[in-house]
Amino acid sequence: MDKRGRLAWLLMASLLAVAGCSSADSDQGTVATNASGFYFLDSTGSHLCEVLLESYPPQCGEPSVRLLDIDPGSVVALMSPSDPTLGSVSWTDYTMTVAGDAVSNGLVRVDIIDPVHRSGSSGLIMRVADLGVAEGASATWPFDLTNLTDTSTTLTFTTGQRVEVTLSNGLGEVYRWSDDMFFTQAIEQVDLVAGTTFPYVLRSDPIDLPPGEYTANAWITAKEATDVVLTWDVTVDREP
Repeated sequence: MDKRGRLAWLLMASLLAVAGCSSADSDQGTVATNASGFYFLDSTGSHLCEVLLESYPPQCGEPSVRLLDIDPGSVVALMSPSDPTLGSVSWTDYTMTVAGDAVSNGLVRVDIIDPVHRSGSSGLIMRVADLGVAEGASATWPFDLTNLTDTSTTLTFTTGQRVEVTLSNGLGEVYRWSDDMFFTQAIEQVDLVAGTTFPYVLRSDPIDLPPGEYTANAWITAKEATDVVLTWDVTVDREP
């Protein structure tokens, strides 16, 4: 079973173990566990969901578990409806992995396991959640760009492409996400109001690179943000 599809039995096993623990002191009655799922935030709090139901905005599908002390601001590429009348909900379009202590009503002392890399310039901060890359497999890269200034910024895209990712080794660039792709040729502008975030989840075709160490570079293709470049080390793992 894939590690990102094991939320149900991991959490049920942990919560059953909690139910059998003594609660005589505060260090008992908890079980350390890892779990993966879609992050979902609504008026009842934060949740990790095995699936998102296909509605708009989506709903948290069962089984799910409450994340009792996670900072939503630490979650990369958090989506929300553009129409506020649709409700105050947010979610991820990818599965994230967390560690925490299972208690009877959820997880406490929650940490996000997926590494997050950051870069910034002129008040714009870009982040990526590093979900890993495997030989011959597709990759998922969740990004966001946050405007930390006190004025609005307009992002101008000249094509349908929003983000670029390259991988390099000692011989130079060996992978570019946009290679052999075609994009709509139309100008589109996105208003990034002060304090708000532009999220985007990039998915690749299977990456045909041998296992080893690489350097990743990524940037938002809007001309106002091209000087915000993320660089991080990538290990391409052997075929899963």
